Amino acid sequence: MVEVTDAKSPLGISPSSWLASVKFVVASLNKFDVSAAAVIALARKAIEEGVDGLALNVSEAGSFASVIAEAAAKGIPCVAFNIDADKGASGNLSYIAQDFVPAGRALGRRVASHIPHGSKVLATVHDDGVSALDKRLAGVRQELESHGVEVVRLCVGQNPERGATLILEAVAKRPVSAIVPRGLPPSSFDQTRPMSPASTFRRGSSI
Repeated sequence: MVEVTDAKSPLGISPSSWLASVKFVVASLNKFDVSAAAVIALARKAIEEGVDGLALNVSEAGSFASVIAEAAAKGIPCVAFNIDADKGASGNLSYIAQDFVPAGRALGRRVASHIPHGSKVLATVHDDGVSALDKRLAGVRQELESHGVEVVRLCVGQNPERGATLILEAVAKRPVSAIVPRGLPPSSFDQTRPMSPASTFRRGSSI
């Protein structure tokens, strides 16, 4: 969330002067709940508290229009960052995000350069139905499959310990040449290091 402590327009003053007048308040989610509903609940709380602006992770198409409209009705502008599943159709003024499919392709090329042709790769996601993860995985899959690599998708959830267990169980049942932990909690990924084969290549990105 963003709270502007000086109502002056940034026009005509230096960025450093304007930034010095802005107070950024980061609202924390429950570490195991990063759902659209949880984000929307925090946004409504911020609106009630009278913030001057909102920066939201619009992770689910069709879910954020109402809360953004509520903010607009009170004169509170909203932008999206990291993910804008609706590409501005929710009513946010703008969004800043990566191009997920090309990002996935870049990651896939990096992984392919480290493993043999015909390998198997485990690609993790922390939740189902997150457009950014699905698009990045599509890019990863395109590159790896063009190199004869089989990609196995695994949803590991938000709990790091549970995620590590699921990864180790999957690798035990079906050995892989690489793990691509897109959106996996870092502590979950770290727990798999001493227990998975030293030859397993790991490369990933977070959402």
